[in-house]
Amino acid sequence: MTDQPLPQGGAAEQPVRLTTPARTVDPLSSWRNHRWLMGVAVIGVLALGLPMAWSRGKPTYYAEAALRVSPAYVRNLQDEGDIQLASNTQYNVFVQQQVATIRSFDVALTALAMLGDRRSLWQRAGETDRRAAERLMATIQVRPVRETYLVVIGLEGPKPDGLADIVNAVAAAAVDRTGEEGLYGADIRIRHLDDRRAGLQAEINAAVAQLEQISSQLGVSTFDDSA
Repeated sequence: MTDQPLPQGGAAEQPVRLTTPARTVDPLSSWRNHRWLMGVAVIGVLALGLPMAWSRGKPTYYAEAALRVSPAYVRNLQDEGDIQLASNTQYNVFVQQQVATIRSFDVALTALAMLGDRRSLWQRAGETDRRAAERLMATIQVRPVRETYLVVIGLEGPKPDGLADIVNAVAAAAVDRTGEEGLYGADIRIRHLDDRRAGLQAEINAAVAQLEQISSQLGVSTFDDSA
């Protein structure tokens, strides 16, 4: 046995590095290895989720109608053309006025009257007309649709029966109400014109009666310019 001299001045020894192989996730293998655990989890979710969904998950139905609010309204009494709203601001104010009118007590009460015998679709047994109208005011949804001339009237309920009838009644009552109101007191001007027409007609009738009396006294049937 001979002693071998150690190498002198050789290359430095490189340190040994230990690396851990990358772990990959295999869902199929995980499911095979933990089938019993996943089965227990699924059964637990079903056992707790189904009763909760059955008790809390109630269906909701929705019905809506759309009304078009024109930017041109009643004819001027002096001009031939329709009156146009000058700006978007004026039109938006006019739309908000229509929304407030649709949600008013008078419209809700008129809608119940339009339902007639079907008012039981909304009005509860023993409930007064005033209370039913107030409840309809608080429940009905009225909103303008942006970038359009439409105003949407909607109603939600736990049952589909009667929702469309109630919404249509509110829309019809709103159209009748806005037609009566007009804009800027048009109904008042029309009423004044009707009163004025009735007064002029009374004066004409009085003049005709006076003319008949004079012709009877004079014994003539007609009058000409020379007479």
